[in-house]
Amino acid sequence: MSTKFVFKIFIAIVVGELLLVLLTTLAQEVLVDGVHLYNSSLADIIIGGGATLLAGAVSGFAAAFIAGRSVKIPHAIISILIVVETTYLILSNKVSGPLW
Repeated sequence: MSTKFVFKIFIAIVVGELLLVLLTTLAQEVLVDGVHLYNSSLADIIIGGGATLLAGAVSGFAAAFIAGRSVKIPHAIISILIVVETTYLILSNKVSGPLW
């Protein structure tokens, strides 16, 4: 692997993860003022969920654009980061109820 290729993958991971965090926060906290299972209206859950799905798609497209469409490494690493973060949040009792 060339240095340029590794750098592109690294940048794709960083940009993809940052976009995912930023856009998910925007979708769930700004757009609908928080998505909560018991307190949110059905419309808020649908809008927040749809916007979260869109956030994931946009961050994936950004990572693919930077690294190249055929390169799957950034997507795999971002997915692993999501699993690690979710596991940490659950095990440390930082969340209650379902994770959105």
